[in-house]
Amino acid sequence: MVDFSSVPATPIYSLLIRPGDDGLVLTLDGDELATGSSLAELRAAGRARLTVLAALAGRPVRARAVDPESPAPWSVVVTPAGGIYDVPAHPAPPPPQPPARPAPVPTGPPPSLVPEIHRPAWTALWAAHAAGDLATAETLAHRLELDLEADHGPRHPYTITLLTARAWLTLCQRTDPAATADLLVTTALRRHAARALPEADTRRAARNAHALWVGLRVTDPEAARDLARRLEDTLAAVGETRLADHVREFSAARTG
Repeated sequence: MVDFSSVPATPIYSLLIRPGDDGLVLTLDGDELATGSSLAELRAAGRARLTVLAALAGRPVRARAVDPESPAPWSVVVTPAGGIYDVPAHPAPPPPQPPARPAPVPTGPPPSLVPEIHRPAWTALWAAHAAGDLATAETLAHRLELDLEADHGPRHPYTITLLTARAWLTLCQRTDPAATADLLVTTALRRHAARALPEADTRRAARNAHALWVGLRVTDPEAARDLARRLEDTLAAVGETRLADHVREFSAARTG
């Protein structure tokens, strides 16, 4: 059961389905997500997107929804597992806080977490990231990961650090959700097997894989089905039992 009082008052997402030139249009906070003629399908697409946002946040999120059959806005809470709950109203947002003193802006790459011989490659990949060239940064991270794995083995902290960095850089590119979800599952499993610290990074990788999987259920059901068992096992292994149950319920429904 969701404790609605524990769900933060903000953000409150705005989900709107309205008539368009060629049918119905689904928008989230003003950005178009989908078009079609089926109100039920667009409602499902909106719910799927909110589920992804909840999964990425690692907690339930709030939303207001409006569509042609319900022109008066109604308030809902959506969970990372896909549950959707009507609530009477959302709480008022907290009063604005005075601006905090800005943190200093980093001027270089993160502290080196690799042997000195590999530090030029480490610096180069983060320079590519700083320049906005994520594809090059990901490629450099993969090359460095392979070098470190050859030198130190797949479970060494050096190798795990580069695997985690590569998974994050791949996620940032948002180019291939199925392959990215698979990489995140691999990252979570290898971090878990190596007992890598911090554990929060291991669980975050698994949760991000789940968030991408939720989207794949809509955009690529076959890929979602192929990944489901491995994702379920990974989530259970890292302690995300509620999300593992969500994947298992989906698999049972598909085979039942």
